[in-house]
Amino acid sequence: MMKPRSMDVFAVVPLLSGPARRTGARSVHSESPGRGHTGFSPPKRGEIRLALHATLPLALLHHLQPRRVSNLHQRVTTPDSLAGFSAASDERLLMASCPVLSVRSFLGRGSMFVFSKDQFQRLLRLEPEWKGQRMLDLGAGDGGVTEVMGHHFHEVFATEVSTPMKWHLQRKNYSLLGIDEWHRTGFQYDLISCLNLLDRCDEPLQLLQDIRRSLLPHTGRLVLAAVLPFQPYVEMGGAWVRPKEHIKVEGKTWEEQVTYLSTDVFLKVGFEVEAVTRLPYLCEGDMYKEYYVLDEAVFVLKPQE
Repeated sequence: MMKPRSMDVFAVVPLLSGPARRTGARSVHSESPGRGHTGFSPPKRGEIRLALHATLPLALLHHLQPRRVSNLHQRVTTPDSLAGFSAASDERLLMASCPVLSVRSFLGRGSMFVFSKDQFQRLLRLEPEWKGQRMLDLGAGDGGVTEVMGHHFHEVFATEVSTPMKWHLQRKNYSLLGIDEWHRTGFQYDLISCLNLLDRCDEPLQLLQDIRRSLLPHTGRLVLAAVLPFQPYVEMGGAWVRPKEHIKVEGKTWEEQVTYLSTDVFLKVGFEVEAVTRLPYLCEGDMYKEYYVLDEAVFVLKPQE
């Protein structure tokens, strides 16, 4: 179990000096197109304006044959069926018939970087050889960042909504839990990670409460990452809408939003901030840019006594 730490105020942990390898992938809740490819017009992260269908040239989408879409659904049911997806026509149909997160997984695109193994250890103050019993990664994507954290645990559990992402996780031998059952298994975890899910979740406050109940008392920790400025949206029937529980984070600067989340959101659901750091969130790019860099806050939260 993690060694508990007593701190009157949370620590700001500078991690930018650590390795900056672009490995791993993160998914977003409800199979959203991701922060690198936003499908809605209201949000802006700095000056970045991105395209929903940026995985493929937009000109290809004009040549879709809708009546072949249903046949594609029947073909894309197992990992083995991906072998034939090399022609542009199949890629166009895939884009038209599947959620964007799944499309990017099919095509091997959308790799994202949250933190390195060294940064993770420094953030949680872990020795390289430290081992805990059990961790859970919520919205684990293809397991790239799960692997960074899972090195320290004997049992690694994960949740994911995207079918092709689940295939990646199964191939890495992670134990998959349903998105509606993970907090009802009776398990308690040394660590739960919630990376870039809070702003893509319909009930983020309920999610935080479920996480708190699922952590080991006293020693369990939540690692939570959120892109700032905080702009919550969820996908409903192909449209992007405000979540049912809309957390409106106040503040114009990164520091002001971190303070608001710490005192007006996390404390109210029973979490104290133990450490926080600022990291770049690297997302594999598209036909417009090689990669996108977003501004991220990574928190270590402990349940209140």
